[in-house]
Amino acid sequence: PSGHDPNKYVVERIKAKSHDGRMIPISLVRLKSSKQDGTSKILLYAYGAYKHSVSPSFSASRFCLVDRGITFAIAHIRGGGDLGDNWHTEGKKKLKKNTFHDYIACANHLIEQRYTHKGGLCFYGGSAGGLTGGSVANMAPELFFAMLLLVPFVDTMTTMLNEKLPLTPAEWELWGNPIKSKEYFDYILSYSPYNNLGKKKYPPMLITSSIFDNRVLYSEPVKYIAKLRDVKEDDNEQLLKCKMEAAGHGGMSGRDNAIKELAEEYSFILKNAKIWIMEIKEKFDWYCRSTWSKSAYNTLWCLIGCSIGDFGTIYYFQITPHSLSVFLVMLIAIINGIITSIILETIILFRQKFK
Repeated sequence: PSGHDPNKYVVERIKAKSHDGRMIPISLVRLKSSKQDGTSKILLYAYGAYKHSVSPSFSASRFCLVDRGITFAIAHIRGGGDLGDNWHTEGKKKLKKNTFHDYIACANHLIEQRYTHKGGLCFYGGSAGGLTGGSVANMAPELFFAMLLLVPFVDTMTTMLNEKLPLTPAEWELWGNPIKSKEYFDYILSYSPYNNLGKKKYPPMLITSSIFDNRVLYSEPVKYIAKLRDVKEDDNEQLLKCKMEAAGHGGMSGRDNAIKELAEEYSFILKNAKIWIMEIKEKFDWYCRSTWSKSAYNTLWCLIGCSIGDFGTIYYFQITPHSLSVFLVMLIAIINGIITSIILETIILFRQKFK
């Protein structure tokens, strides 16, 4: 595409050892200038079902994240068909938990190799990939700064027990039939995300659904997030977006709607990665250094830094009377910092002129 410079990026294919010794491929793209020192953030996408292969391909939209320092990675976990029929077979029915262990192994490998750090990953996946995310959230929530579960298959047990649903009988080939087999009942119950939510700290989440989705009924994510909010022990945002207008399992039709939905998802990622405040600081940093003296610059950032430190909730603002008052206090503090810095700069220039 116009303006794209491939020389700015590094594309890699690495492997992580899973719990049973299987080597799980990971594809990733990152800025060549990003340091492999354990400070970067990573979006780790996964699916892992239906023998679907997630082939690495070019996507212009991903560079909205990559150009801001977030590594985009794909975990080619079992359940998919990335490495053939056996790869799929080893991630279904009574081996389904291999899918979740594979993902966690990939996440830990990226941490060990200093591509990121514990708490520096974002899960991104939908549908059966949302099942992977929901299960991993119960198993290792401490790995993530955010999770996006898009139209997620999170109430697996209830769906597999309802043979009147048009898709359920065909799905037994992948997950097993808990109606006829107690063994499958117990196994599905042991990993179904909704049934295994517990009293622990979960990361910020964005969960999407559509009232007209006939593959994953809207009741699944709605039930899931209601229970999550009831049992969790954190103060993080877990948001539900349920589309009430015409939209299916793949979202709303039309290019513009697809772009809008992607923008919402990426905004949630950037917010929780704290990327936007870093961009503001970089731009302001450049302006201050190019126009003000070092003393005035340091004083300004000291005052603004103290203000942001005292009112850190700006990052999670919703427009309420309380948050608006906090915002106004912060705004006054920042304006005060700017005025103080201008006065300091004027004094410095005056003293230099009359030395």
